Amino acid sequence: MTRPLSWVVWAVCAAVGGRGAAALAQEGPAALRVANLSGPAGLPGSLAAGGLNGFTALGQPGLLGLADRTGVGMSHATLFEGARSAGLSFIRPRGEDGAWAVSLHTLDSGQAETRGTDGKADGSRFSASEQLLRAGYGGRLRHDFTLGGTVTLARSALGAKSHSFAAAGLGAAYTGFPNLVVGAAADEFAYARIGKTTDRLSPGLRVHGAYALWKDALHAGASVRLSPQAEVNAGLEYALLPIFGLRVGRSGGASNVGFGLKVRSYALDYQIGVHELGSAHQISLSTSFGHSRGEERAARSEREYEQARRYAAVGDYEGASAAMSRAERLQALVAERRALRDALSHLAQARVRGLSEQSPLQNELRKGVGYYLAQRPELAQSVFLQVQARDPKNLMTQRLLALPGLKDLPREGPKGAAEAPSFTEIDPIKLKLFKTEEYFQKQQWDLALKECRDILAINPREVTAYVRLGSIFYALGMKAKAVQSWLYAESLDPANREVQGALRFMRQNRLERPGER
Repeated sequence: MTRPLSWVVWAVCAAVGGRGAAALAQEGPAALRVANLSGPAGLPGSLAAGGLNGFTALGQPGLLGLADRTGVGMSHATLFEGARSAGLSFIRPRGEDGAWAVSLHTLDSGQAETRGTDGKADGSRFSASEQLLRAGYGGRLRHDFTLGGTVTLARSALGAKSHSFAAAGLGAAYTGFPNLVVGAAADEFAYARIGKTTDRLSPGLRVHGAYALWKDALHAGASVRLSPQAEVNAGLEYALLPIFGLRVGRSGGASNVGFGLKVRSYALDYQIGVHELGSAHQISLSTSFGHSRGEERAARSEREYEQARRYAAVGDYEGASAAMSRAERLQALVAERRALRDALSHLAQARVRGLSEQSPLQNELRKGVGYYLAQRPELAQSVFLQVQARDPKNLMTQRLLALPGLKDLPREGPKGAAEAPSFTEIDPIKLKLFKTEEYFQKQQWDLALKECRDILAINPREVTAYVRLGSIFYALGMKAKAVQSWLYAESLDPANREVQGALRFMRQNRLERPGER
């Protein structure tokens, strides 16, 4: 009779809970709104708007690392055959990239019928109570991957017997795909004590995923439990309004329907589930508060990026590379910054350092490195060849010429100072594009805009200028103009690398094309 009781308790943990208890990843993929879809009892869960409530996050510990705000949730459920449950959860983002959570649940079975292994009642009845405490922690290993763990302690009374239960779980979640979250969890690494008897339960393994099917309104999710027995849960949520959504789910022999309502930071969720044992009603109220950790991560990422620029300016490319890695760990980098990260990594791996002296050769080398960081390999090679012509034995120049992107460029032999192109002989459009990037990094928006407009006055079909123009508009908060510039660049050259990077940025930030709504 102990397994049916634990069966109901796990249903409470996995399927009851409030939407906002975790307030997870508000800046992340829209698919994160799909609710809990796991529940060993066969309950698909409330499919709460936002979905990853505190209880689900504790059940899928990797999701804890996605917590965005502090939250509290309360729940009450009337389960099968008169069983009742209540729950309280608290989650708090803490530290650089993680969050911890704790939840307390109580269960009163009422006068339930005892069932045999075939699921049929045998005529006798029993009553039981149980208290369950679950705690967990999750942390980000990088901006799109989280790892976490949970510990569960339970104690129950069944007649004159005392029961205790302990379990641990480990899970991971990946959010690197557009509008998609996937994950896996291993749980019920359990130790149970029934009277004087102890037992180890078989661990369970499950995978889960959620996806935005249509814009920001229709979401689907599913989880598959692979062991110790197979089980598939699935559900849909449709947001009729930004504050109101309808849900439906199916798992095994159970079907659920429900709704969620959110007003400001408060959320109310209700669902009814129908099973061969009867019906279950679940209601929860939750609230979230505090600053968004997503915004804080974005600000820290920007500070790390600025630090990388300062390191690079003084020739500390190893420090700059490390700062860019920290920036990427906090937030996904746009295409231009990813290219800068790779270039800095190449300089650090080649042990390029000591370019801080104010000598003519050092100044030329720094200029060449600036071209290399700006993705101008031909110009960088020309400068390095010019330095090499002056000082053929310079080891640093040899390392620079062997950098990825330079070593495979065709050469006509070392060029003398007279043969190397001077700064004023550079294509004026390329020079102005380089200046736009320099002004952009310094946040000198008016100068960057002027350079872009000068470029378009020379060549109205210069694709890169439209891409840069869009980036400047976005930085100034003019998102509609940014999208317009990027889409026009796409119409000119859809295969352009910078255009593709801008389009990926639009998708990641849910910037809509005209007519999509």
